[in-house]
Amino acid sequence: IIFEKTHAGGNLEKPQLINFIAKVMEDSGFKVYKNFKTSQKVIDIYAILPTTIGDFGVVVACKNYDKDFRIGVDVLKEMEEVQESLKASKTTIVSSSYFSEQAKNYALRKNIKLVDRDNLLELAKRYQDRTSQTTLDNTPYDGGASQYIEEEYPEYPEYTYDASDLAYLQRR
Repeated sequence: IIFEKTHAGGNLEKPQLINFIAKVMEDSGFKVYKNFKTSQKVIDIYAILPTTIGDFGVVVACKNYDKDFRIGVDVLKEMEEVQESLKASKTTIVSSSYFSEQAKNYALRKNIKLVDRDNLLELAKRYQDRTSQTTLDNTPYDGGASQYIEEEYPEYPEYTYDASDLAYLQRR
């Protein structure tokens, strides 16, 4: 699976993790802003799904930890504050590790979506299968994951949006 290949430790580097999740969300119809600046902090992904009944905003934190690390409630609470400040509909936390029992219980109560290492590997595998079916020839294909992870579109410098950009974009 692509995560295992990315480097010797078997862990995904954080920018690659952000890019992978952003790509999956874009393919699902979200408008994705990476490294989105709010007044207090920078969040990994702010994604907006435009629908006929209004826009749904999702704040996403991508946590790249060693697989033995357990993420606690503090991270969830921090993201809840961001969700409130941006009036987003949903909080999602994606991790290359796992969540503590306390964090899992908290997430259930607060309707926060947790994606742990197992879910992430499953997502990568599904994504790989789905995209490999759409290639025109029979060459082995890893879902394009390595391409977009490695290339990073060098000809376009990464542009990060902030809240004022977003307000402007939403008015247009």
